Amino acid sequence: MARRTIPALPPLDWLRSFEAAARLSNFTAAAAELGLTQAAVSQHIRLLEERLKTRLFSRLARGVALSPEGAAYLPHIQSAFATIASSTTELFEPRAVRTVSIRVPISFALLALVPALPDLAEALPRVQLDLVTIHRPTDYDLPGSALDIRFGNGSFPGREAE
Repeated sequence: MARRTIPALPPLDWLRSFEAAARLSNFTAAAAELGLTQAAVSQHIRLLEERLKTRLFSRLARGVALSPEGAAYLPHIQSAFATIASSTTELFEPRAVRTVSIRVPISFALLALVPALPDLAEALPRVQLDLVTIHRPTDYDLPGSALDIRFGNGSFPGREAE
């Protein structure tokens, strides 16, 4: 089986400089956004243009304008950066903890739910349970719970039961 060769990518710094300069139409503004000097951004663009063997920008008196090739390249670079950012966030950024309120009889909480909490915490690491124990059937009528655990035949007026 033949190995597929992947063409070498331009350095990420060059692509970042290209994207910022294209979006801002100005090397100086791109440099400020990226924390670089204008000379560094200019050099990145020059090296990228040499690597691609095409002009990406037209230099103007005040700023720059994308060439047709630069305008065609820009959405691909922006899409690639968006994919990297999205993947990084999805895989490595802490997700918000969601609190789920459960109203439950105290006997069920003690005998069944509390012993299962370690397994629930492992299975649902981003869910925090807020257990509200009830002592009388009328306690179910109080507002504020996402889930009720009840004993009975499943016929509870105003509630969906499983």
